[in-house]
Amino acid sequence: MDEIYTTEISDSTNAQDIRSAGASVRAEDNVIWKYVGSNATSMIGNSDSYTHWFFYRYADVLLMKAEALAQIPGRGQQALDLVNVIRKRAGAPASTQESPDVNNSDELSRYILSERAREFAFEGKRWYDVLRYAKKNNYEHISYLQDFVAALVPANMVRLVKEKILDHNSHYFPIYTYELETNKLLIQNPFYQ
Repeated sequence: MDEIYTTEISDSTNAQDIRSAGASVRAEDNVIWKYVGSNATSMIGNSDSYTHWFFYRYADVLLMKAEALAQIPGRGQQALDLVNVIRKRAGAPASTQESPDVNNSDELSRYILSERAREFAFEGKRWYDVLRYAKKNNYEHISYLQDFVAALVPANMVRLVKEKILDHNSHYFPIYTYELETNKLLIQNPFYQ
């Protein structure tokens, strides 16, 4: 969590990002609070914690727009302004503030990715955000994806994982066996054959 929200998450004396402790996660035991918390102190029952909803929040729409604006020459400041709207609403601490060059689309994109990580922690968007960035311009930023995945595996597996990520088929799930049996025209993702 300290990579996303900084170490301020466990310090109750500092102003915190409202998306951190008590909102997306409970810092003292790392419970993913946004799925099991019914309010600031109570948990919902186990049978009610498996909700599977897809919806787009206003913050997601603004950050998607910022991501698009970052790719248009001369619109970087508008992208940065949208990110700052989200940060202000969330009370994001100064320690997570960056100053990307508004004329550098890669710097802006990485900053927006960092903000999306904070805003959508535990919502299942991170992989797709990182993959989208890596795939841009014919996998121009594959190293970003490699580093992202390498940070999740034991040190002795880093080299192997970085090599596997170069196979673009590894970025997607296998087709479920039942689907392959039902539709004989489907072909399994080559990475899983």
